Amino acid sequence: PVFQLINGYVNLTATITDNINLSSVTIQITGPEGFNPVNITLLGYGNNYFFN
Repeated sequence: PVFQLINGYVNLTATITDNINLSSVTIQITGPEGFNPVNITLLGYGNNYFFN
């Protein structure tokens, strides 16, 4: 989001479709200098994956 609260929540949501029986979805979150990148496996239900 353009604006967010410090230490607040940001919801990441994705609709993923494939034709080869996808087993997981991961994302990499990056930020400004000094931010440690984070790799996260999203939780999934059907074609919808999310991380809060």
